[in-house]
Amino acid sequence: MGITTVSRFELTNLQTLISQALSTSEQTVLVKARNSGEAVTGAPFITVNMLEGYEPGLPQRRQVDDFTEEITEHRVVVIRIQGYGSGAFTILQRLRAWFGSSPGMQLLKQIGVSSPSIDFPKDISAAVSTGFEERALMNATISYADVYRIEQETIAEVPFSVITDDPPSQTDFTVIISE
Repeated sequence: MGITTVSRFELTNLQTLISQALSTSEQTVLVKARNSGEAVTGAPFITVNMLEGYEPGLPQRRQVDDFTEEITEHRVVVIRIQGYGSGAFTILQRLRAWFGSSPGMQLLKQIGVSSPSIDFPKDISAAVSTGFEERALMNATISYADVYRIEQETIAEVPFSVITDDPPSQTDFTVIISE
């Protein structure tokens, strides 16, 4: 009895879309997972990670055929997007506008995501050991569904017992199901 992933949300797909949306011929914006450990020098960059989430209800089940069941798990998650470097706040404002645009919504739909709400960016610039660094953050609430297929075993035999009161008796038999 095996389980197969039909579709699953991947944070890397969202990171790629954000990078494509923000990069221009003059500037490439690097987008990476938070705490990836990769050093970033010079250019502005963005980190993206899942902050929290929940499932608004139980998974849905659907019988695909006699031997396969499909399970759909709907999820709503908050994605934390943080910008670092020159123009971080402005970059996140551009990203927020992209999330609300028709091309942005269409591309999100292609990776199986909808974005019901995007917070306005917050300026969290700070003095760091190397000087002043522009920083900004915002949260995006997104929803998606993960879909899995599970093989089901077939029933080959069904045991029965028939018990009567008058006269008291018990008859046992097995029904064999042919394929």
